[in-house]
Amino acid sequence: MDKYRTRVALSVFENAADLALAVRGLKAAGIAPEHLIRIPPEAGTSVAGDPQAGAIAKFTDWAPPRMAADLAAALAAGATILIVVVGAPGTEQTVSRVLLESSALGVQLHDLGS
Repeated sequence: MDKYRTRVALSVFENAADLALAVRGLKAAGIAPEHLIRIPPEAGTSVAGDPQAGAIAKFTDWAPPRMAADLAAALAAGATILIVVVGAPGTEQTVSRVLLESSALGVQLHDLGS
C-alpha cells in the first residue's frame, strides 16, 4: 500500500494585513482553518489542532538547508510564514492563487513524507 503524502503550500508574508487577506481568501475558498499553520503561531494559540501540524511547522526538519535558512532569516526580520495543508485534489491551484495575491516571496509547494 502507498504511504500517504502530505502536500503543503508555503508562503511568506511581510505584514499582518497581507496575511489576514490571504487567510480570509483561503477560508472563503473552503480551506478549513485547521489546514492553516501560522509560523510563528498567534499568541495564545497552538499551531493548528493536530499533532501533524506541529511536525509540519518545524520546517527546519523537512526543508532543504538553504530554504530553511532563508525562511529563518525572514522570520528573524519580522515576517510570518503561512503553511497550508492541501488536503483535497483540485485545491492546490486555488490555494496557490490566493497565496500569490498577497505573498511577499511567492508560493512554494512541497510533498512531505515518503
